[in-house]
Amino acid sequence: MKTKKIIPVSVLFILLITGCNQYSTKLSYVDVVKRMINLRRLAILPEKGETCAQWSSYDRESRYDSVNNQYLGWMANNDGSGFIREENGMIVMAEMKGPGAIVRIWSAMPGNGHVKIYIDNNEIPAIDLPFKDFFNDSTAPFKFPALAYEASKGKNLYIPITYQKSCKIMAEKNWGNYYHFNYITFPENTRIQPFSMNLGKD
Repeated sequence: MKTKKIIPVSVLFILLITGCNQYSTKLSYVDVVKRMINLRRLAILPEKGETCAQWSSYDRESRYDSVNNQYLGWMANNDGSGFIREENGMIVMAEMKGPGAIVRIWSAMPGNGHVKIYIDNNEIPAIDLPFKDFFNDSTAPFKFPALAYEASKGKNLYIPITYQKSCKIMAEKNWGNYYHFNYITFPENTRIQPFSMNLGKD
């Protein structure tokens, strides 16, 4: 005679929760901010799968030819001119796959041309501002002098811009010269709250 095994309700609940939840880490926008200002984190190694990288306007003429083992255009120094490609009359400054967060934006000469940041494949940009307005304390939520300021003639913005799936940054003509976009990519099983211009209202 066969006997039926009875699984406790508590075990079923745990199996249900772990089976339905594909994310091992959930980060709110506040969590990301805390990560940036917690100095103790400087002594902690990043999680496996977490990386930090940068897109910049470096001169793309400098490149390595792996087929011929040659460095081409190695003395090119027009570092304000670089970008990924042209698209719909604009330039693509940066492209990232999420989950991730832009943690620093820098420019030496931001101009009046708009820079647009598209998050999670949305057709409407989450941010659409003259590039100079990222740094000049004129637009919320970038109105924090300690996080948007000038140092050594360079403009800096340290307000994180988070995204779950992707981030694409494009610029119109007259956006200026020189840019850096530093960003963190979190492990793929991270769930993160995407950036909104209405910080504090979501």
